[in-house]
Amino acid sequence: MLSLQLFDHFPTAYFLMNLWLNYRITGNMNPEFTKMIFQTYQDFLSKPASDGYEAMEHSLFFDLFQSPELQIDAWNYFLENHPSETFLKIMLQNAPPIPYGIKDKLYQKLMPNTGFHVPIYRSIRDSCTYTQGYSVELDKPKALKTVKQLQIGEDISKLDEERGRVTYSQILLFLSTPNAS
Repeated sequence: MLSLQLFDHFPTAYFLMNLWLNYRITGNMNPEFTKMIFQTYQDFLSKPASDGYEAMEHSLFFDLFQSPELQIDAWNYFLENHPSETFLKIMLQNAPPIPYGIKDKLYQKLMPNTGFHVPIYRSIRDSCTYTQGYSVELDKPKALKTVKQLQIGEDISKLDEERGRVTYSQILLFLSTPNAS
């Protein structure tokens, strides 16, 4: 908890990285303590952006969702604890490391709310590029079906202009191409 207290005073990713590094080194990852940390993330990232917001979001991606030991527990904890709409959008934005089958359940649950269509698209788009170089499986047919159902027509050109991102047409082409055997 000292790292979280230090983070309150010095909101940088350094303290969060050290929290997880030192916690793993102990070899004693207490489930109740872990849940308290997860709750801190959920509470912090459910509020309007403030000092440390980017650091906490960075840690969500790298320390939790990219960690094979923590990703599923963190994902399930967040979904079971009534996440705000703001937090759900943060989860989607940082979801590329999460296995596709798990993310897809959330995508399908959120599909009726068009306010989530752009975050779902970004999540799938970033999952397409994230899988290149990592061992995350992407269910291309399912992802393609979901992308085609999204109502993002007027946002496509804006999404295509996001720095360093692949375009909508490139995503459709990638998802339409069968995986190499």
